[in-house]
Amino acid sequence: MDTLSYTFKKHERLCRESHITKLFTGRNDFSAKEFPLRMAVNFVEAEEKPCSKFLPVVPKKNIKKAVHRNYKKRLLKEAWRMSKHKLQPMLEEKKQDAHVALFFNGNADTTLVEVQQKLDLLIDHLLKAYPLNPEKI
Repeated sequence: MDTLSYTFKKHERLCRESHITKLFTGRNDFSAKEFPLRMAVNFVEAEEKPCSKFLPVVPKKNIKKAVHRNYKKRLLKEAWRMSKHKLQPMLEEKKQDAHVALFFNGNADTTLVEVQQKLDLLIDHLLKAYPLNPEKI
């Protein structure tokens, strides 16, 4: 039985410039909004074990002070760390990596619980858009 991995290691971070550029300029495979979050996802063939690569985005236009932007990024990273395991069965079935950018578009005070709830809704939308094949489970 697999244990859930609530980690956020280097190989789970979206760092490669070409992947980030494709995520921001190209057409995304999946996109959804739940205020104050917006998620953009691209699927690519997995090089090794399928995993999700994550990039938090907090625009300077909405939140002026770097201290507050960094705090929102920490909230996004923590919420992702606790929720990413829901995508793993889909990624393993399709043998693909998911490149995920999560945008924080609000400017009000937001708690970790609120961010986690909205992220769970976005992940549920993603799982409904790409359902699992029942005979492979």
